[in-house]
Amino acid sequence: MENNELEKKIMRRVYHIYVLRRLMSFRALCVYSFIGVCVGLASVISVGAVFSNIPFSAGLGSVGHYMLMALRDTEFLVHMLLGAGVILFVWILWDSMRSLRELWGTKRVAT
Repeated sequence: MENNELEKKIMRRVYHIYVLRRLMSFRALCVYSFIGVCVGLASVISVGAVFSNIPFSAGLGSVGHYMLMALRDTEFLVHMLLGAGVILFVWILWDSMRSLRELWGTKRVAT
């Protein structure tokens, strides 16, 4: 085996390990979990039917009331999936903002 072929094989393994570590990072696992929660919600509820029943013409208050009543009348699984989705979404948003802050080099000043 030539030195060049050996180097290519080694670098290919290094690249595969790098990609695998990036795909299995905690941030990536949270994003995968969020996608899984969204797919789970979409399989349990009919999103199109929910949006078609929203009374937009009655004002913003009636939309909020409709959403609360729709949430109240759902199964426990939907509540758990929504809770997990909100927690994951907030964490992903917070982590993204923290990463951008580090990237831009700005720090939060305590008051």
